[in-house]
Amino acid sequence: MAQVFRILWFEDQLREISSQRAELVEQALEDHGIALTFEDRPVAHDDVLEEVKRRQLLYHDFDFVVLDYDLGGEVTGDVVAARLREDFGFVPMVFYSGNLDGVRGLRGQLLEAGVDGIHCVERRNLVEFLGEKLDELLHPVSRIEAVRGSAVGALAECDIELRRWFVARCDEIDEEAKVKIESRLDANLAESNSSRDKQWEKRGGDLPWKVERADSSHLMRITRTLAGTLGIDGLPEHEAFHKDLLEPRNILGHAVAERTADGLVVRSLHGGEIKPQELADLRRRMAQTREAILRFAVPKEPE
Repeated sequence: MAQVFRILWFEDQLREISSQRAELVEQALEDHGIALTFEDRPVAHDDVLEEVKRRQLLYHDFDFVVLDYDLGGEVTGDVVAARLREDFGFVPMVFYSGNLDGVRGLRGQLLEAGVDGIHCVERRNLVEFLGEKLDELLHPVSRIEAVRGSAVGALAECDIELRRWFVARCDEIDEEAKVKIESRLDANLAESNSSRDKQWEKRGGDLPWKVERADSSHLMRITRTLAGTLGIDGLPEHEAFHKDLLEPRNILGHAVAERTADGLVVRSLHGGEIKPQELADLRRRMAQTREAILRFAVPKEPE
């Protein structure tokens, strides 16, 4: 996704709310073009807590934390909240239960654990509350500044992984096939009248060097050529890549937000307004294409 919002969820009976969580995902995509991802933890052992705390400190892996009170063991959600709060800083947390004495009981548990600044909600109201809270939190990351950054980042990530894939797989073909691929890359560059053509001519025959310096469009074309030579499917068509990732990046890269009497209005380079729903659609398209490219290029983790 061009933008991912990561939720750490402590709950030992997630099947009971799986369908409601799917609604949250659909709502975030529809309203903001942002993908919600869940990392579920059914237990809260010391090693689990230390792991997520370390990841948060090093990588800021989580944007939101949801905690059930009863985790099916000795450690309860209020204790987990106290253990996480310091290392998670101002990351929003939601504490819920269906067994305690409502919100008052939940707050009492947190008070005993010595932790505050955490939202409390009864289980029966949880999904509705999360929908409202997530919508509130996703609005800031839907500002054009954040969207622009995510668009640039999504394309850069795809470029990096495609280059890695190309270099790793290029040795699987013979020299004759390499020459044909390089000739096609040179032809594409000549058609585009790139300012880099002359310096590339001085490095004729050095295919990896050229691939490292190809722009996004040429990189996709040449990677598709190599994939076709190897008989490997899975990459998006170049037209889809251009329409759903490269073009949205270019549109958003030159968009600005103007203050008007009716609020912020996002305008493109040519002055046309980009409405919130259009912005969400651009993000969805970028996310889908990015995910397809990464599925193709990134090695799968061994099971």
